Amino acid sequence: MAENFFTRIFGSLFGGNGPDAEKKRMLKFVAKNISKSKFKYYKPSSKQVETSFVKLFYELYKAISPAKIMFQSTTPKAMKNVVLDTSLSDVQKEALSKLSDGNIQELSKSLSLKELRKEVDKNLAILSHEFVNTSRKIDDLYNNLILFYYFCSFDFYFTCRKFDSSIKEGDFTRQPHFVAIGGNYVVDDIKNFIYVAWPMLVVADWTDVFDLLKRIKGTEPVNPALWKKIIARLMAIKESKIMEMMIQHITDNPFKLEEPRFTEENIVNPFINEIKTAAEKALSSVQATQTKNKIGELATVLFGKTTVAPLKNYCEDMSITLTKKNAGSFRYIEPMSYMKAFLSGFVGELNSLSDILIIRGKWTDSHASNQMSESNHQIMDIAKSVLEFDASLAEDGVLGHKIKTFLPRAERDKDSADILRTAVKDANNTAAKLIYNAQKYMIAYDKDLKLLLEDYAKVPKSVIVMNWPELSRFSEGQLKAMVITVYKKIYTFVSLLQNFPIELPGQIQK
Repeated sequence: MAENFFTRIFGSLFGGNGPDAEKKRMLKFVAKNISKSKFKYYKPSSKQVETSFVKLFYELYKAISPAKIMFQSTTPKAMKNVVLDTSLSDVQKEALSKLSDGNIQELSKSLSLKELRKEVDKNLAILSHEFVNTSRKIDDLYNNLILFYYFCSFDFYFTCRKFDSSIKEGDFTRQPHFVAIGGNYVVDDIKNFIYVAWPMLVVADWTDVFDLLKRIKGTEPVNPALWKKIIARLMAIKESKIMEMMIQHITDNPFKLEEPRFTEENIVNPFINEIKTAAEKALSSVQATQTKNKIGELATVLFGKTTVAPLKNYCEDMSITLTKKNAGSFRYIEPMSYMKAFLSGFVGELNSLSDILIIRGKWTDSHASNQMSESNHQIMDIAKSVLEFDASLAEDGVLGHKIKTFLPRAERDKDSADILRTAVKDANNTAAKLIYNAQKYMIAYDKDLKLLLEDYAKVPKSVIVMNWPELSRFSEGQLKAMVITVYKKIYTFVSLLQNFPIELPGQIQK
């Protein structure tokens, strides 16, 4: 837009018959305006930058030198943290301390996960609410501080040394002897200066920035009265566009006008999100620990101190190999190991109980007995399917053969890699179905057992099974104990499986 504006102005003043002629006229117009400017920084006829220009830079260099030292070894991130830390209210600081990982871990020892999450949410709400009326001021303070930091970080010494190579960095005891130099040697310096100086001129009040730096460092970065004069002087220079015109003339590009922009940053919302993310991570860690402990406790109830052996083929070693080939991994190794270990020793016990209750029992409702019988058969089939599933992953099995065949080719052949990933996905889908169906039919069987226990307690007024005394003789008087034992085992095993989230491939089929 600026280029079109200058083009129209220059064209209307001088006319034109070709791009080169127009460019020359525009450069002549720029040179004329430079000569008219009260800031005698540049001589168009020789394209030299005058000593009055570098004297400005030297004065700025001297004025901001203490502030430059303040900013040594600091970063925008560190300044962001300082602004946030010094802006928090006492209430927010207390809430923040309660949201620390250490505190969340400590609270997890006495609170349930649900109670702990409620406590975390409460403190997050307190932290966020306190920012409602202060976030704009905090963001402004940070952005103004960054503008001041960028300005003070400008390498004035590097530019000044181009006009007097004998000056020493940070030494203002000696009076420099500057000489005019060609504009092409400093044109980039002028551009860079504009990009750090002009954006900060929009700041109306520097009190908060200087107060913050004084509170941190113990002294003011720049004398406030001197800084006020510097800002006023830079405002006048900016409004005159002398530096922009110098760049245009030095680069022979009158069509371009430097227009620096500063993108303000919001630091409050990202800070809140960062705290939320950290708190969620801590909660996830607590949940993972509690789940691991719960799994350990339930496994001990079921298997004692015996280490549960993994499946032979659906195992960690093969999963690691597949992961290295970018083919995915076996996702349900642990629950499938528990499935094999539990069912292999449980089906006999379950069959014995089902034989008494379902086969020998005289049910008043055949539909109810058939339903329980179906659950029993499904559990038997699942026990068999777990072994068949693992066998299918052996080298001579359907999935195992695919894995063996395409694993060596996966890295160099895309089709082989796709087939391998599909085989791994199929294995995981099968495992997920088995785990899902095991829970489904065991829960159904346990519900029926619960009803039968209640019915047994009603003898002789039972309404589901009519021959409880006869059934008790088949179990040598231990029928109730058998039912309770199986009920508890199923309940414990299902509770164990429920600690392993599964991703189903779609509609689960029986």
